[in-house]
Amino acid sequence: MTQNQPLVTIIIPSYNCNSTIVEALNSIKNQTYKNLEVIIIDDYSTDNSLEIINNYKHSHTELNIKVFTKNENKGPAHSRNIGIKEASGNYIALLDSDDYFETNKIEEQLAYLEKNLDMFGCGTFMKCFGLQHNIVEAETDLSLIKDTLLIGMPYLHATFMFRRDFIIKNNLFYNEDYRTAEDYEWSLRFIDASAKINNLPLVLHNYRITGKQESFSLDSEGKQIINIKQQVASHKIQYSIWNRFIGKENDLYEQEFVNIFLRHSSLKNSTELKNFIDWTDKIIIYNNDSKYFTEKFIKRNSNEIIVNYFLSKSKFDINLLLLYFKYSKYVKIPSSSEKIKFIVKCLTNHQY
Repeated sequence: MTQNQPLVTIIIPSYNCNSTIVEALNSIKNQTYKNLEVIIIDDYSTDNSLEIINNYKHSHTELNIKVFTKNENKGPAHSRNIGIKEASGNYIALLDSDDYFETNKIEEQLAYLEKNLDMFGCGTFMKCFGLQHNIVEAETDLSLIKDTLLIGMPYLHATFMFRRDFIIKNNLFYNEDYRTAEDYEWSLRFIDASAKINNLPLVLHNYRITGKQESFSLDSEGKQIINIKQQVASHKIQYSIWNRFIGKENDLYEQEFVNIFLRHSSLKNSTELKNFIDWTDKIIIYNNDSKYFTEKFIKRNSNEIIVNYFLSKSKFDINLLLLYFKYSKYVKIPSSSEKIKFIVKCLTNHQY
C-alpha cells in the first residue's frame, strides 16, 4: 500500500446488533481497498453486541477498529457525529450494523471522488434482502439531484460516502434533535451549503429489511406501518423547500395541489386531474422566471403523478381511456409495454 492512498473511515452506529454485526464487519475486512479505519459507536445496547464487537476487534487486528460507548441511548445522529469528530480519514463511509458492503464498494466510491474533486460525496444503488428482495436505484441525472430533494432523498443515505473536511469546515454535523429523518434534514443543509453529490449506478450496498426500520416497519400481520413521526418530520422539510419557491402569500400556493405535487396525497377524480394540470402549467411559467427548479424536474414529477392516476385505478374502462387520450400530452407512460397493457385493460373493462 502506498502512503498517498487516502484513509477512509467507516462509521457504524450500533444498537442491539448481536446477530448482524459480524457480517457487517466481515464485509469491511473483505474490501478490495485496504486503507481503512472503522469507528463503531455503541448506542447503549442491552444485548451482548458490544462483547461481540470487542471480541472481533481483538481477533482481527489487521483492521483498525475503534469502539466508543455511550451511557444512554441518543440515536444514530448523535452516534454519527461522534464518528465524524473522532475520524482520522479523509473520507467517511456509512454502514449500518445490520447491512453489509459488496467487496469493491469503497474502491469504487473512492475512485469516483478522487477523480471528481468538486463532488462532496456519492451514493450507490443497493440491494434489499430479508423481508424484501429488490434493487433500489437513486437519481443519476446531476441536473435533477438538487431538485429531487423536494420530494425525497436524492441519494440512498445508507450507501453514502463523503469528504470529512467539508463537514468540519462548514460545521455540518447531523442535527441531534432529529431522532427520525435526521439524514433528510442533514442533506438539505449540506446541499444549501452548495455541496454537490452524485450516485454511482452500481449495486454496492446490501440493505437488510427487518420490518423494524423507521421507513419500513411491519405489524404482526405483515402490513406496513406508517411512521407518523418520520412522516411529519419529512413533510416539514419538504414544505420548507416549497415555501422558498412559492410562499403561502402567493396566489399560486394552492394547498391541495402542493400536497399532491409533494406526493403527500393523490389525484382523486377527473376534475382534480384537470385542475392539477392547469395549475402545473402555471407553476412552469412561474418557474421560468425564478429558475428555482429545472423545468425538467417539474414536468417529470407532475407526469409521474398523473401517470399514477391512470395506472393505479382499481377499474379500467373506455371512459378512462378517453380521458387518457384527452390529456395524452401530459401522460407519458414510461414504457410502451405498460402503455399497451393500460389500453388493453381499458378496452376489456379490467377490474382488480
